[in-house]
Amino acid sequence: MAITPTHDPTLEHLALYLKEGLNEAARLHGSVCVVGVNTYSSLIQATDQFPLLQVYRMRSRGSSLDECQVEIAYYLPSMVEQQTLPAMCRWVEKTICGLLADYEYTDTVCLEFDLDTLRSEYGIGMRQIGTATVPFPGLKIQVMFKDLEPG
Repeated sequence: MAITPTHDPTLEHLALYLKEGLNEAARLHGSVCVVGVNTYSSLIQATDQFPLLQVYRMRSRGSSLDECQVEIAYYLPSMVEQQTLPAMCRWVEKTICGLLADYEYTDTVCLEFDLDTLRSEYGIGMRQIGTATVPFPGLKIQVMFKDLEPG
C-alpha cells in the first residue's frame, strides 16, 4: 500500500526557514549554527550532521486537526565544551523565538504561531553508538501553531 504524500512540505518549509535564519544570525559571529536537518522525530545517528535541527509535529487538535504542536529539537555534537553549552543553547533558543515571531512576515506564510505556548527545555540526549554511550547536548522547543494550508 502506498500512502502519499511521503513528506510534510509545511514543516520542511519551517525547518528550512529556521536553518537559514539561524545560520544568517550565526554568520554575524563568524560561525554556522545548523548543518543537518530532519523533519521527523528520530533517534540521533552517528551519521547525522551536527549541529542538527529536527522539526516535527507532536500532536494535533481541533475540529479539523489544524491546530498542531511542533517540536524543534537542536542537538550539538558530543564534543561541545560544557562551559559554553548554556550560553550557546540560550542564544539558539532566543534566536528561534525571534524567527517564529517574524514568521508572519515571510513570503509564504503557512503557519500561525501561538507564541504564548512556547516552552523549551535543555538536556542531553544519550545514544548508544557501537559499544559507547555518546551524549548529544541540546534543547527542545515546543510551540502550538495553526496550519493555514488546506488539507
